[in-house]
Amino acid sequence: MTREEEQLLRLAVIWRPYGGPPEETVFERFGVGRSTFDERVKALARRLAVR
Repeated sequence: MTREEEQLLRLAVIWRPYGGPPEETVFERFGVGRSTFDERVKALARRLAVR
C-alpha cells in the first residue's frame, strides 16, 4: 500500500461516523473531489479484502 493510499484510508475511517470527510478537506489533501475520493477508497477496500 502506498503512503497516499494509507492516508486515503485513514481519512475515510476517521470521518466514517460523520458521513465521510468534507469536500474541502478531500480537495486540500488529495486534489480530487469527494466522488473520486469515495471511488478510490472503495477500490482500495476491495483490493485489500482480496488479500
